[in-house]
Amino acid sequence: MQEDFHYYATYSAAFLAGYSHEESLDIAYSAQFVDLCSRTFLAGIKAPVKAATTQLQLEMMDTRMDIIGLQEITRIWASFHFLPRDLRNKKKWRTKLYNDKYRLICGPNGDLVKKTVDLAKGGSLQAAGIAMHVLADTWAHTYFAGTPSLVINNTYDEFYEIIPAELVKEEVKEKKRITKATSIDQIRETLENDLIESDITEGLPIADSIKEKLAEETMLPESIRTKLAEEVKESKEYEIKHVGEMVERRIKFRHNPVTADDLDKSLYTNSVYQASENTVMNLGHGRAGHLPDYSFARYKYLPAWNEYQMIEKDNPTDYMNAYCQMIYALKCIKGVNPEFETGIYDRDAVSEYEDRIKGIITKRQLIASEDWKAFGEELSGCEIEDFELAKYQDEYKGSKEKDATFIGQFVNAAIAHKGMVCSEIFKSGNMLAGFIQLDTDFIKRKK
Repeated sequence: MQEDFHYYATYSAAFLAGYSHEESLDIAYSAQFVDLCSRTFLAGIKAPVKAATTQLQLEMMDTRMDIIGLQEITRIWASFHFLPRDLRNKKKWRTKLYNDKYRLICGPNGDLVKKTVDLAKGGSLQAAGIAMHVLADTWAHTYFAGTPSLVINNTYDEFYEIIPAELVKEEVKEKKRITKATSIDQIRETLENDLIESDITEGLPIADSIKEKLAEETMLPESIRTKLAEEVKESKEYEIKHVGEMVERRIKFRHNPVTADDLDKSLYTNSVYQASENTVMNLGHGRAGHLPDYSFARYKYLPAWNEYQMIEKDNPTDYMNAYCQMIYALKCIKGVNPEFETGIYDRDAVSEYEDRIKGIITKRQLIASEDWKAFGEELSGCEIEDFELAKYQDEYKGSKEKDATFIGQFVNAAIAHKGMVCSEIFKSGNMLAGFIQLDTDFIKRKK
């Protein structure tokens, strides 16, 4: 998930759960801070680096790929972003090492979700925010594991995005118009020069037979003819399949991290395939790009852990469940609801706003921060300030009572949560996260 959900959506969920504007801001800030609290950040303010809840790309590049380095990666990503659903799960006829990784696959409503909420109950607002980040990510990051693994997290390159038919109506019409052409002259008349120069190489829906004709056309630039010939050879043509009112559109991936995803063409960025089992390229949902982080996305793909059998992911439904479960969980943490139980969602709290929330979740956009912010401000009647990483740094650095500061309380809650998750992984007989002493002092302080 991104800032839109972890910060702005979490704010509105907290407000609907009965927290004040100021409390909701603190919970939301803490939820988003999980994605930014790296060792580099903590070292810069002289805070305990063991409280890191994420890793920067440069940090991961410098991490050793031996068991010590892999345990450090797993402790962070499995604890805060890919909470395992079932630590006793296993596949028959597989090695212990395979099953140890298989058991770290993330998913909602597992035992560790309950332990996460229970640990936050009676604690600080920072602990509540961390719990909401972890809970929400169990929905978005379902089917991926927070440890580097080719045999678990790799995906076959056949992805299909499921989108409303009206979004590609013009593209289908264009495909039919182009494929009616029977000669090079007709193709040249049909396709304008600017279309040839730009869109053909970006995946315009043109059949292989037409591409073959275009590839042979000597009037076209060599670069375009070569590109078309390669696409024919590899059978990577743009595909559109109709399924009722929805359309399955073939997703194309590229590996340029600085280029924004192109939603209009289902052109996304993912990590580069590497055959090494433990490379960070095979961590989490890197091979699926940011598709799990987009609330609107519905897609089908072939994950390695499922023997490359097709799975369909419905983010709009999952994100709605995450939102309603956050409200329920926050009421439990606040003491309004009794003990937290998995599989319960506070749909009554959102009934008045259901259409508005679904509209935000299903809107095709790279980030929905503005829509979630507007919704939250309408709920509370207060302005939601933009997230600012440096907001609490000076308070922490200038205080002699570190534990009393905002970051100090976040650090304590993060260490306690990481200790709880890693302790549970270790007790299950799985050494992939190593061993961390459970922070019993944190639990005592809550009481």
